[in-house]
Amino acid sequence: MSKFLAIIMSYDTEKIQLGLMFYQNMKMAGHSVRVAFFGPSERALAEDQELKKMVEALQEKPKACVLCAKQYSIENKINELADLILVGNYIAESVEQGYIIITF
Repeated sequence: MSKFLAIIMSYDTEKIQLGLMFYQNMKMAGHSVRVAFFGPSERALAEDQELKKMVEALQEKPKACVLCAKQYSIENKINELADLILVGNYIAESVEQGYIIITF
């Protein structure tokens, strides 16, 4: 099976939903899949109730960039939905572990 890291960066709701559907479909197919929110997508997640519901339905808590959340002053909202980490380091670690990067 393959290993994927879906990095969701877009503020566009449709692109975020596509990234979340990709995550769910690949998980159901038995692949190792990670998801990380990075930048503008974190703002969208903090603001959009439908996206929040989709994230809450995931099999595991996604990651989100602590620096971006601080920049946008949304740490509390994002921390409820995702683990706040340094996403740049997470990307580097994932590449070292053989994950294929997909961006949305």
